[in-house]
Amino acid sequence: MFYSLFSDGSVSYTYVANKIVDALVGLIPGGQAATIAASIAYKLKAIIRTTDGFSWWDLAGIIIDIGKFIIDLLPAAKLAKVIGILWDLSQLL
Repeated sequence: MFYSLFSDGSVSYTYVANKIVDALVGLIPGGQAATIAASIAYKLKAIIRTTDGFSWWDLAGIIIDIGKFIIDLLPAAKLAKVIGILWDLSQLL
């Protein structure tokens, strides 16, 4: 999923952000899912603008960057759990 977004754009920012929010559903307070999805989509766009292409070496940095961003949005979430969710989602290629 991350590969498709960062390499050829065959999936959209919104799709990836919604998949992330769907996986985080137990960590998100009610009613905030759409706002958090929009924030994550915006962050994904910002990350893409700073890269000059995607390599598998970049994946860990991308996951950590998005994970830290999510922790800022959801301070009660555990970083290890968020990173685990993002890693599992990155495998959906």
